[in-house]
Amino acid sequence: MASKELFIADERMLKLVDYILELNYKGYSTQRSVCEAIGVHEVSIHMIRKGTQGFTTRHINAAANKFGVNINWIFGHSDRMFKKEGSESVIDLLKQAIAALETPPASEIKKQKVKKN
Repeated sequence: MASKELFIADERMLKLVDYILELNYKGYSTQRSVCEAIGVHEVSIHMIRKGTQGFTTRHINAAANKFGVNINWIFGHSDRMFKKEGSESVIDLLKQAIAALETPPASEIKKQKVKKN
């Protein structure tokens, strides 16, 4: 049996859970801890992924309050995952993070210049 197409809010909430776990965001390192934070049973996550259950407005509101998530992002009306004072989208933040990883520290740049001279 094929899984059902997920409602955008369920899809985005699952992305949020995965994001939090991947980055150990705010110290949340287990699915259980994230589920407890938003008030959803851990077993329910599997059912939500299958499309047989969904997040409630209570779960969504808890995620917005606990993690600073932009509710408009959850419902597909914004590209910004988190509420920010600036106008940076998630993609802009990721680009900045990649650029920071690709740029060597200033101490390395100085060492390279000294070696050339």
